[in-house]
Amino acid sequence: MLAILNSGTASNRKGDFAKDIVNYKVDFDKDIADFNEAIRLNPTDAKAYFNRGLTWEYKKEYDNAIADYNEAIRLNPTDAHAYCNRGNAWLNKKEYDIAIADYNEAIRLNPTAYAYLTRGIAWYDKKEYDIAIADYNEAIRLNPTAYAYCNRGNAWSDKKEFDKAIGDYNEAIRLNPKNALAYFNRGTAWNGKKDYDQAIADYSEAIRLNPTDADAYCNRGNAWLNKKDFDKAIGDYNQAIRLDPKLAPAYNNRGNAWDDKKDYDKAIADYSEAIRLDPTDAKAYCNRGDVWCVKKEYDKANGDYSEAIRLNPQLSAAYNNRGNAVRGSR
Repeated sequence: MLAILNSGTASNRKGDFAKDIVNYKVDFDKDIADFNEAIRLNPTDAKAYFNRGLTWEYKKEYDNAIADYNEAIRLNPTDAHAYCNRGNAWLNKKEYDIAIADYNEAIRLNPTAYAYLTRGIAWYDKKEYDIAIADYNEAIRLNPTAYAYCNRGNAWSDKKEFDKAIGDYNEAIRLNPKNALAYFNRGTAWNGKKDYDQAIADYSEAIRLNPTDADAYCNRGNAWLNKKDFDKAIGDYNQAIRLDPKLAPAYNNRGNAWDDKKDYDKAIADYSEAIRLDPTDAKAYCNRGDVWCVKKEYDKANGDYSEAIRLNPQLSAAYNNRGNAVRGSR
């Protein structure tokens, strides 16, 4: 039986709009107090509402941000930036269609690269990769940034057009050689091409640039696992778990490595922890079922396969392996 790797959060990543600003340790509560006073003194100041909305967004309080952007737009209906930022707040709430409507209006008022880029991200999150690529193309035409190339690379990668993805990540790295995200995502594309040595090299560079990135350790562990270097894989999963003890895919994938080393009790312990952290993970149930089968615990295996099927009725391995477990129990 073939264990199933779980990429989880360790797949292509878009980055974080607010990340760079948060790193400056801004006192957002003090800023909000200042904007409150500005609004009290001048309740028709659209810019004050806009700025307070932006601050709420940095604090990840998206409903408050949307309320302030609404007021900014009411006071200044031609402010494309307010529509774009309200779109970002909707995007963070995973309300993609509402976000796209705001980006459409922002582009109608002022067709900036940023508006196309953010609308592209919304289309990407809806898995409309071709439409996303069209928006990224326009963003790159208007302003060829590393961030735009990196996002277009993600869309190509999810379409499994890995060479085009790698080309975009190459350009992102050329524009910003310290862009850990571009190395991470290029590593994922190399992994998709089964070029595990190149993947390991890119994940290693991503880790050098950002040593606290648990996902990069997890993905490098996956590449080592695919090369059947189980001890190095386990070492990377250990580090990923140390950095982020709630990273369920690292437990699942470390379980796969223990399974390959025939240390079945440790494999079961890791799969069980992956399931505790993410009870919706059908792959972890399927993998644990496989180990129960090896241990001839067919009733436990059957239970895990049944739960995997309930969670993901399209997981063909679970059906096949459950059939094996039923035959083994007879």
